[in-house]
Amino acid sequence: MFGTTTANEVNRQRISNAAEFRATYQQRKSAMLQNLWNDESGVILSAEIVLIGTILILGMIVGLVELQCAVVGELSDLGDAFGNFDQSYQTSGIFSYKHRRGIKAATAGARYRDRPDQCDCNAIIVCISGGEKRFHGRR
Repeated sequence: MFGTTTANEVNRQRISNAAEFRATYQQRKSAMLQNLWNDESGVILSAEIVLIGTILILGMIVGLVELQCAVVGELSDLGDAFGNFDQSYQTSGIFSYKHRRGIKAATAGARYRDRPDQCDCNAIIVCISGGEKRFHGRR
């Protein structure tokens, strides 16, 4: 029985080793965070943060203005395409003759001519510098 350990003693030893490991791990982690917090060799000044933030915000505004101009241009093209639809049509009539003489049945043709409306002005909206809009074409 000398030098032998029971299963309970082995389990107790494992549990105490795990608890000790967790405690030392927490101590090392808190010491590392404390060292990072106290380290001033890589400090970012608040003025640098403000400058970087300002540049990012201005870049984002410029990007959003360009996005808005692109959307306005595409929607203008879509509206122009809808305004240019020509709905005019014409069908000829159909005649059916009797075997010997005369017309047995007939239908008249139909016709419709689509004339320009007030909405068909074909105004194109174009974004110029600064996000302003200018109308081109007839008004």
